[in-house]
Amino acid sequence: MHTMQRHTRALRDAIVPSLVLAGVYFSLPLVAKLTELVAPQAGAELDSLGLQLTYLFVVCPLAALVIGGVAGRERGWVWPLVLASALLWIPAALSSLNESALPYGFAYGLLALMGVVLGSWWRHLAPVPAPPPPPAPRVAVIGLRSR
Repeated sequence: MHTMQRHTRALRDAIVPSLVLAGVYFSLPLVAKLTELVAPQAGAELDSLGLQLTYLFVVCPLAALVIGGVAGRERGWVWPLVLASALLWIPAALSSLNESALPYGFAYGLLALMGVVLGSWWRHLAPVPAPPPPPAPRVAVIGLRSR
């Protein structure tokens, strides 16, 4: 039962960082569309391609590394985040890029793993201070009268 609780806690701790990663991954088509609307028609395709390459080589790897590091620092070893960072890339790549971008998900998973390990290592080097203990309860002493 203890192992099941530990895995459940790890899944719960990975939900918020995974949602942030999903937001980063799935924002690529939106930003590409905005770039095409803002850029002049002649250079819109080139700007969109440059933006996609920036996302592939800068934004997504940095997001996976930083989010993994923060999650590792705050929660320790968060193994589902590594899986999520690789698996979330599959629908994001297929919706905005093509099948040739799928191997990047493996690299983003490795970067998230490196971030979690470094964050967990940082947690052990400088542990988060424990909250102060609760105050001791007051005990009323009721005396008995002697006759």
